[in-house]
Parts: sequence; structure tokens; C-alpha cells
Amino acid sequence: MISGNVIVGIDLGTSNTSCTFEQNGSPEILRFNGASLLPSYIFEQYDEDKKNISNAMGPTIRDLAASYNKKLLFGAKRLLGRNFDHEKVQEFIKIHKDKVDIVNQDNKPLYKITFEDYNKTYYKKPEDVSSDLLGFVRETFAKCHGSQIDACVITVPANFNTNQRRATQNAAQKAGLNCLRLVNEPTAAAFAYKQSLDEVTLRENQTIIVFDFGAGTLDVSVVVFNNNDFVVKYIEGNSDLGGQDFDNILYEYIKEQFKKQYKDVTDADINYRAANLLMLNVEKCKIALSATKRYDIVVQPFAKGIDLNMKIIQSKYQSLIEDKVYQAQDVLAKAIKGAKIDPNSITAVIPIGGTCRTPLVAEMLNSFFNGEDSKKYGIVFNKPINIVEKLSFEHSVSDGAYYIAKLLASGKELGDKVETRKVSKPKPAPIFQDKLANYVGMMMADGNPWWVFPNGAPFPLEDNVPVLNDPWKHSMSFSVIEGKKDDKQFSRIIKVQVDNIPESAKHLITTLKYDENGILEVRLADKTTGFEKFVKITNEFQCSPEEIQSSRRANDENVDLNILEHNFRKKLDNLKSKVNKEKRKASNKKPYNDLLNRIDELDDESQEEFDHKNHPKILDEIERDFKSL
Repeated sequence: MISGNVIVGIDLGTSNTSCTFEQNGSPEILRFNGASLLPSYIFEQYDEDKKNISNAMGPTIRDLAASYNKKLLFGAKRLLGRNFDHEKVQEFIKIHKDKVDIVNQDNKPLYKITFEDYNKTYYKKPEDVSSDLLGFVRETFAKCHGSQIDACVITVPANFNTNQRRATQNAAQKAGLNCLRLVNEPTAAAFAYKQSLDEVTLRENQTIIVFDFGAGTLDVSVVVFNNNDFVVKYIEGNSDLGGQDFDNILYEYIKEQFKKQYKDVTDADINYRAANLLMLNVEKCKIALSATKRYDIVVQPFAKGIDLNMKIIQSKYQSLIEDKVYQAQDVLAKAIKGAKIDPNSITAVIPIGGTCRTPLVAEMLNSFFNGEDSKKYGIVFNKPINIVEKLSFEHSVSDGAYYIAKLLASGKELGDKVETRKVSKPKPAPIFQDKLANYVGMMMADGNPWWVFPNGAPFPLEDNVPVLNDPWKHSMSFSVIEGKKDDKQFSRIIKVQVDNIPESAKHLITTLKYDENGILEVRLADKTTGFEKFVKITNEFQCSPEEIQSSRRANDENVDLNILEHNFRKKLDNLKSKVNKEKRKASNKKPYNDLLNRIDELDDESQEEFDHKNHPKILDEIERDFKSL
């Protein structure tokens, strides 16, 4: 149980990251230099003094990095826990080849950062980019509030598999965060919505659809609750459909239109600066067209000294992305059917995620729930469905994660029992459990899948599968797979190889086990011989303890320095206030003016670059001189 400590919820997004914490008894959004969202981008630079790379993050980092060749790292969430030859990794590389270098190392994608002026090249794992972002959240909190983040809940897309979840856990550990749980993003959003309801509404049965359309993923959850009963009935999603796909479509359209106008221009003529500037303008255009009818994109110059100047009207943009937007209806239909609910029991639809700001998304949802579009899927609504807009598109996921983190920090588990609000009937009710988004099973020797866990099964999970062992062989291999049962599409999570099996072990049992975070383990055992083999399905993406400790130490040092700087600035402001107060009383104001000048000089110097060794000493000297007056 965590008591009196700082508990936060973090939505580690594809495009932006949000953090919710408690202040004066209410949830608050952490500010990053005044902004409520941290772009999930890192700018790498070479530090000549330290002979190593350093990074910069913040609300304006994308604008600053536009002129630097492939030094801006992004998209880590789409690469996390995937092999280099994965089709989605290859798609990412193809789309962003002008803006970032992704290379292959042992079939794992790595960012490649080259500093030509120094003849230096560095490589970075996607999880280290995520770790840097989480570390920056931790450091920002320390700098703004003068204390450590003691524990957190981090959200992930519902469709994240074991390897992707493990990579996220690795990132949290490297950042020095105590992650109490990984929670599915739509589950967190549903929890935030539940907190917003009054007690009368909570006593009624609520069946809600959480439509989470972010920059990189779409997740749809069907959630049912009444009072403290909270059940995630079903999760469906597309982990590769999001707002960044809209950016890419518009980027390619503008580039091709330019090449069509200037026929001698090729992709090779568009340098990194022009590509970065166009992508920045494309994102601004997408956001602007949520509220305006047109947007002018200007990049000077774009290619071969020629300026790009193009007007994009809202209707044209919507025609470009329409097919992608309406793919979301497939996910909605699968979720409603998979949950096996009466469509007319749905009480509300909760759209969240920045992509929901796009007017076409609102039109699509209305066409599905209050129009005719659902009928092509065999789903009929006999009443209007309420599409709620009272939750923050950008922050409801981190808000929900914060509420869940508070729950876990109090000593309760997701799925533990809590007392209901009716004092006369203290009957316990479950809080909730996250659920599996895909079918998971084993590939059998005949090439057919044996599904062990169905879509929608709640974490934690455990089941046994008997396996026949050939006594003439002392090894065995099989694949653990996941996918959609009806579509007969699946992908291998990992290949399990077991060696040195005793001849007498003839009745092997394979145990598949998911923990509360959605991390999968495999165990093979034969009770008659005592043979047992434990396999963690994270070997491919496991970090060494040394690697985690090294990263954590660096983050801890940064946090300690930020707390020191926070306390320094607080002391400096207090001292300045005291000097001004005494100056107003004094007849001889000169010594006080001298002190104030020294304080201002120290303030300016420390704002430029805080020297944690000398600046606090100088402040102590000024304070002693003040006390001697």
C-alpha cells in the first residue's frame, strides 16, 4: 500500500503524451512549459563536451528540429516489440524514409542517428525513445512540483501483444518509474467516464462504447457497469489505424501534386528539411481543418529551389481520408457483435483521442449509430444513441489511468472486491479486469491453430494443453500465436524451443499464463518425472538488469537535479520577496537594491543554465548578507 505519495496516470501516446496527477484533491494535467501535452518526439544532438549524444524534448521541439537531418525520432510506439521484418515496421520505414533512419540489427528495428560533422553514428531502440519520454515526464514533474513520482499506471493499446507490453514495461523501468500496471487505453477512458457520472446514473445499468481514435491506434471497448460493478465485455481494435495515417495520406498527396506540377522534380530532390517542414505543416493543416474550411501550406523552398504553395480545402482533405475513417465502422461492428449485446442496450458512445476532433469522424459515428450505416453489418438501432462530448479527447485516458493508479496504490487489485455505496448491503462487487484483445493459442504440428484463450478473456489467465512427446526425440518446438479466429489470420508471438527432455517424460503439459499486465509466460512440465521448463515469452525483447539499472541511474540523477533546481527557485523567490518587504520599510534602500541586483543576476544566470553546485552556494551567501543588514 502506498500512502501519501505521488501517484500519476500516463498516456504514452503515438503522437502526444499526457500525465494526470492529484493536486488539492482533484486530478490535474501536468504542464510541459505551459502545454498540456508532450509531443512524443525526441531531438538528438551531439554534445561535444561530453563526447556523446544528448536529447531535447518539449512542446516546440518539432519546430526546432525541422532543419536537422533525421535527428528527430518519432513513431516509437509503432515499432515497440516488433521485429524488423514485421509488415507494419516495413510500412513505417517506407512512409518515413525521408524523415528518419530505421535499420536492422538482429531483426530488431533501431533508429540510426548520424552526425556527419563529427563522423559519429549512434543507434537507439524504440523502447529507449519511449523511456526518454517517460523520463522527461518524471523530470518535469520533479522540476515543477519538487517531488518524485512514486508510482504510476501506463496505458497501452488494447491490441498490444506480449512483446509490445514487455517493451513498454522495459521503458518504464529504464525511466525509473514504478509502474503498478499496464492498462488498456479504452479501459482507462471508460473508467474516467464512470467517474464523471452522478450517483443516480451510476445506479442504472450503463452499456457504453469507448471509441478511442488516437494518432496511431483505434480501440473500441464495450463496457457495462452499474454502481461499482465494472465489466469490460469486449475489446476490438486496429493498432495501425490513427491520425498519423491521415498525416501520411495528406503528405503524399501534396508531394505528388507538386511533382505533377513540376515534372522534373523527383523524391530525391526533396531534402530532409523540406520533408520535415512539410510534415509539420501537414499536421497543422489537419488540426486547422477541424475548425476551418481551408488552410494554406507553404514550404520555401521545397525542391530545386521551387517554393511549395498549396491551398487545401476541408472537403478535399475529407475525401482523401474518407476510406480510412470509415474503416473504423468495421471495428465498431466487430466489437458490438463480439460482446454479444443487444445494440439497443447501448446508453452512450464515448469518443476520445485527438483524431476524434476531425469532423468526418463525428459524421461517421453519427452515420453508424444514428443513421443507416450499421445495417450493412446486420446491426439495427431502434432508438437514438447518445454520442458524448463531455470528456477531454486528449486527457481522458491519462485521467482514467490516474484513477486506476490511485485504486492500486491503495492496496486493491483490479478484480478485487470493493464495498458498494449502500451501507445497509455491504455486498462486494468487482472493480474491473482488463481483457485479451486477440485469440491466443498454439500452432499444432499439422499446421492448424489450437486456440487456448478467446478474445475477451479477462486477465489474469491460465490454461493447460496436453502435448504428446516423442521418446526418441529429446527436444520439442512449437509456436505461440495470436490473431482473429474468424478471419483465420494470426501471427507468431514467439517460437518455443525446449531441449533435454527426458525419455520418461511422456505426458507433457504446456501451461500458458497471462499476468495482470497482459504479459505471457509458458511452462512445460511432466508431473511423473518432475521435469519442468519455464519459458518467458519476452526473451526477444528482454533487457538485461544492467541495461535497466544504467538507464535508471541516469534518470534518477536528472530527477534529483530537477528537485534541487525547484527548491532553489522557490528559495530564491522567497528571498526576493523578503528583501523587497524590508526595503519598503528601510530609510536607506541602497543595500537592499544591491541585494536585489545580485538576486536578479543569479536568477538570469541560473535560468540560462542551472549550476547545481555553485548557484545554491551563491544564494546562501546572499541570504547571509541579507540577515546581517
